[in-house]
Amino acid sequence: MKDHAADKRSPIIGLALLLTAMFLTLFLVLLSVGRLPEGCAPGLWLVDRLVCLEPNALGDTFAGAFAPVAFVWLVAAVLLQRNELAAQRQELRESRAVSTQQVEEARRNVELISVQTKILEDQRKASIQKDADEDIVELARVAVKIFNELADGFVVHDGIPVVDNTKPWHDQKQPALQLYGIAHGDAIKCVSDINMQITNTRAELSKLVQEGANIKFANIDKLVPLSNVLAELDLAIAVASAPMRAEVGNAFIGGAAGAALGLYRTLFEHGTDMDAELIDAIMRP
Repeated sequence: MKDHAADKRSPIIGLALLLTAMFLTLFLVLLSVGRLPEGCAPGLWLVDRLVCLEPNALGDTFAGAFAPVAFVWLVAAVLLQRNELAAQRQELRESRAVSTQQVEEARRNVELISVQTKILEDQRKASIQKDADEDIVELARVAVKIFNELADGFVVHDGIPVVDNTKPWHDQKQPALQLYGIAHGDAIKCVSDINMQITNTRAELSKLVQEGANIKFANIDKLVPLSNVLAELDLAIAVASAPMRAEVGNAFIGGAAGAALGLYRTLFEHGTDMDAELIDAIMRP
């Protein structure tokens, strides 16, 4: 930054020195050619003239000589101070301008960082959605596999004896509730079928409970891992891409985990394990 005050100090100091030299020269000239007081021996040397002066006269002489010089430097000091203050004000204005530029630059940097952060966040979100979409398909396949293992041995009996001659029209060997295996195909549609079967089975079980049936069950352990997989599926759906969520929503697979766990709890709260003889009678062709 250019020092404007230094540029203005030079002529003021130079002028003050010039005036000082002029006043002192004039003082010396007047002192040299002026009339001496009585009793002073004439001499050309300035010292000779000063020595013969009375103390009060000597004081008046120096006062008269240096008063103009003091005034000159007083004026010079005022001018220098004014220039210094003007220079400081200029520096403050320039500093304020620089600060304004820095603030503007910082604001642009913040905007740039915000844009970059949004891009990174969008990329991260897209990556999470992609992983979630892939997880949904994989979890759906696992759910179908577990469900088929569950359906292979799942049976719920309403407590009516296998041999009951009082109700010949009723096939007592037929389970009251049963699940049916799903052929592998579109994974999401298969999970929709699982949800429908689990939900319907739970509703039918609730009716049996309300009717006071003596519920017996077998091979329901797979309901717990099935519920866990379906719960993971729900979590993946929550962060999946919009198209995948739309596909899942159209397939009505939400809430399957709760339905499976609810079916398991209802069976344990209102039923008992089926003995091997009853299982054999029901499963026998």
